Amino acid sequence: MTSSEDLQPAFVLHSRPWRETSLLVDIFSQNHGKLGLCARGVRNKKSPKRSILQPFTPLLLSWKGRGDLPTMTQLEPAAASIQLKGDPLFSAFYINELLVRLLHRHDPHPQLYNHYHQTLQALSTCSNVEQILREFELNLLSAMGYGLTLNCDMDGEPIVADREYLLNQDGVFQQVEQKLHLEPARLFAGHYLISIANNNWQNMEVLKVAKRLMRFAMQPLLGDKPLQSRKLFRRKKSYDQ
Repeated sequence: MTSSEDLQPAFVLHSRPWRETSLLVDIFSQNHGKLGLCARGVRNKKSPKRSILQPFTPLLLSWKGRGDLPTMTQLEPAAASIQLKGDPLFSAFYINELLVRLLHRHDPHPQLYNHYHQTLQALSTCSNVEQILREFELNLLSAMGYGLTLNCDMDGEPIVADREYLLNQDGVFQQVEQKLHLEPARLFAGHYLISIANNNWQNMEVLKVAKRLMRFAMQPLLGDKPLQSRKLFRRKKSYDQ
């Protein structure tokens, strides 16, 4: 239990209505990880907290109570809301959904929290969105203990630029001698793996390969339930065409 005076840095990941005037909120706290909170009365039109308790706003908040759903007791902005629109906004919703789906409650990840904050700030500059997403996905996998070993194969041998590798079901790379009967989408050229390991994103093809790699790496963790943020992004793209 955390005392009501103990203000904690946090971001809102997701919220949903509860009863007439309240919200159930998933937050990402710097020191406590992902938490579920009950924010009582914040949907009341007269509540000053209504406009503050939003995604992508750095917050200071506190809570108290036992169990998996303590009650939020204090809330204030720690800084101005990070302004996002277009593809960066949809990308930020995607990142939030990953955190909601993949992180365990009450499992602190202070370094990941800091990287999340930096990622939102980077997205707000409308720089290379794909690079920002791939770097966050790699960091997220590592923070959860599922980091990819990109510099050596399953036998401990260094990745060779002109060889091809299969990402197996255990998430490790196996050097391929013959491609017959192998799923092409799970094959990765060594020079791409080396570039990803070194955060060398100058070649756009590296980003495409990294996106395919992240899909395979995260699929066992996400399961079969589709990501809503991907659906929204595809819908947006269809409207834009």
